[in-house]
Amino acid sequence: MSVNEQAPGMPSSPAAPAKRAGLPDWAPRTAGPRVVVVGAGIAGLTAAFRLHEAGCQVTVLERDTVAGGRMRTTIIDGYRIDTAASILSTCYTDLRRLIKDAGLTSLVSPACDLFAFTRGDQVHRVRTSKITDFARTRLLSPRAKLRLAGVALDMLRHRGKLDWTDPSQAADLDTQNMRAYLNRRRIPPEVLDLLVEPLSAGFCLASPDELSVVNLFFFLYMLGGNGLINTTTGIQTLCDKLTARLDIRLSADVTRVATSGQGATITWNGPDGREQAEQADAAVIATPAPVTLKLHTALPPYQRHYLRSLVYRRGISVFLGLNKVPAEPAMFLSTASRHPGLVGVVLEHNKAPGRAPAGHALLAPYWRHRWHDEHHGADDTTIAAHAVEALAPLFPEVTDHLDLTHIQRWDPHSIVWTPGSLKAHRGFRASLDPASPIQLAGDYFSFECTNSSAASGARAAQNILHCR
Repeated sequence: MSVNEQAPGMPSSPAAPAKRAGLPDWAPRTAGPRVVVVGAGIAGLTAAFRLHEAGCQVTVLERDTVAGGRMRTTIIDGYRIDTAASILSTCYTDLRRLIKDAGLTSLVSPACDLFAFTRGDQVHRVRTSKITDFARTRLLSPRAKLRLAGVALDMLRHRGKLDWTDPSQAADLDTQNMRAYLNRRRIPPEVLDLLVEPLSAGFCLASPDELSVVNLFFFLYMLGGNGLINTTTGIQTLCDKLTARLDIRLSADVTRVATSGQGATITWNGPDGREQAEQADAAVIATPAPVTLKLHTALPPYQRHYLRSLVYRRGISVFLGLNKVPAEPAMFLSTASRHPGLVGVVLEHNKAPGRAPAGHALLAPYWRHRWHDEHHGADDTTIAAHAVEALAPLFPEVTDHLDLTHIQRWDPHSIVWTPGSLKAHRGFRASLDPASPIQLAGDYFSFECTNSSAASGARAAQNILHCR
């Protein structure tokens, strides 16, 4: 499918807003409220886009030198490297709605959804969009499949509570960790070892002993029967297209956001270090929880306590470019049974077109959370050498055909949603004032994914529009 064709199942999109003579794309359509958005990740960009389209005068302040946050694509020697967010599911309804409303549907096309799992010397492959593949695979024993079907039924029974935009709706299910739930359901150990452990470590940088069982239900919902989508030019393309329509100030280090009368005052330092103060009718703080705490010092005690209680993991993204393409056709290969620290590898060149030059491959190993902590202080050369050593038994090409190495550190990387955290999250959401001139958005409003971050930005924008 070419970049100009519409992906199956995606709603037809309206034409992009026409340019107005003599005005930049980000100029407001009406003299609406003045809003400052702090943070240009997908949460902040979504809030800014929704506010801009409603006629607000919007400015986005971003501390980094580039917008996009963890939806970041780095281009090196023809490789397009999605350094954090990498996989988009067709069940990401809020993100897909943003893509449609922004007129970006033509940039998105179906991506490879073939997952491979190693068991001994055998490799078993399933497509996430085909439930029948999971029923037919020989990866699991008939007994394991029968027991796992009971877990799937539990997920379907609770489907109405599994909401990306508000996971606290499932707070009453948040009573135990994944391992305890699977043991209670008498799930054979092979399910935990071959499926649950790799997904927990790969997506959440955590173990099944740490994560709430609700995470498991979301895994099943996301990967069972849903396809994957992506762009040919890197995941950051979506952010770049939104950025082009917005007034964004990069290298803008915001130091404080405070209420001021009926509005907000935003204090920040520009690239030259000069302090500035922006007066606005409202503000959106779309940053990770630790940054939000520093910026908004007048948060109510309960909200401050909740944000401080969140457990963030730091992570390392490793990428190996090869000038020879391995034979494996899957986009993800689970390796949990083959290496103590390595849980899987994303074959980026299979994931979506355009990730590697013709005749080349791009591998992204995924590790257990302890590996990230142990190697966070190591230099890039040491980390790359360890990755080559770990992947060589699976992909011999990394030894003689290594063409590129790239290391990206993320701190924070993701939140560990432990048992009981959704109950606390429900109280946090209930404490938020929808009429406040300072609205919050970011990765702590739901399980870690681009869809939940985008949804939090849209909610913040909606609150501002309803009150002004």
